[in-house]
Amino acid sequence: FNINHELFNFLLILDPTQKESERIFAFGRPLEKFNYIENNTINNIPIIGSFGFATTGKRWDLIVSQVVEEFEEAHIRFNIPHATYVLNNYELIEKIRNTCESLIPKDSKITFELTNKIMTKNELIKWCSENTINCFYYYRDMYGLSAVTDDAISAQRPILVTDCNTFRHLHKYIPYRPNIGIKQAIIDTLEGVLKMYDDWSSENFTKKFENDILSKIIQKI
Repeated sequence: FNINHELFNFLLILDPTQKESERIFAFGRPLEKFNYIENNTINNIPIIGSFGFATTGKRWDLIVSQVVEEFEEAHIRFNIPHATYVLNNYELIEKIRNTCESLIPKDSKITFELTNKIMTKNELIKWCSENTINCFYYYRDMYGLSAVTDDAISAQRPILVTDCNTFRHLHKYIPYRPNIGIKQAIIDTLEGVLKMYDDWSSENFTKKFENDILSKIIQKI
């Protein structure tokens, strides 16, 4: 956001990793408040979740193969809504479904579910809060920050992401793939997630805006 006026000129960037200066201010992505409900897993079986559109560079299959490698019993659930702007959307989703199902051994106690629900923000945050962990395996060259993790952080559940640059705002808070697996991430990432939830709260966003921006504007008027 560029605040441009004859008396002041400030640039607000929703990327807390950006270097600040006299006129550039880096903000965290303001997160939704969510009244956390303790996770109730299916018969105490770990639930590994992920969501997003079927765009390129997302390795849904690696999530499944890692669950198969690390767990004897688990429930994997992906929510991939149909998107009109994604070329061959229906075919891509079916390919993801078939590939993921093929990775699970026939005699395994690991189950897989793929839905295409369009959810409100609150519904999506609640859906994330029901998962033991939310995983996002992106492998693509992307400068902008990922938006999917906003709702996963608001759900206050453990998160596992990759070393992809789009997750750079999370990297100082939590360990990430390939340095850590899913089981360990369930144990080791919740503290960092809760720290992000606090650091990037709407209250802290407002406080920083008032202290860093409004105070300078008032001084110049």
